[in-house]
Amino acid sequence: MSDAFHYLFAFAAGFGLGLAFFGGLWWTVSCLSRGKCAVWLFPLSSFVRTALLLAGFWWVGSGDLLRLALCLVGWLIARQFMIRRCGPRAGIAEKGGAACS
Repeated sequence: MSDAFHYLFAFAAGFGLGLAFFGGLWWTVSCLSRGKCAVWLFPLSSFVRTALLLAGFWWVGSGDLLRLALCLVGWLIARQFMIRRCGPRAGIAEKGGAACS
């Protein structure tokens, strides 16, 4: 396969890892706000999300710095996407309501 395919895959994988990581974070925080099992849910979720993220970066990077960098760029773009989709909106953040539904 060509290098261009590997680089495109690395970017897409980073975007997918970002959606999974920040989607899991959003889900965890929404569960915590309902008061369900807050003692163990946050640390467990944090560990699982971080372990999957690091394993994904390690697998996608495979010793190639450019693929690792493209994966990181995809992850950062997914972060911005999730902030825009689920971040505080005008009026909602002031009332303390959930921004993403």
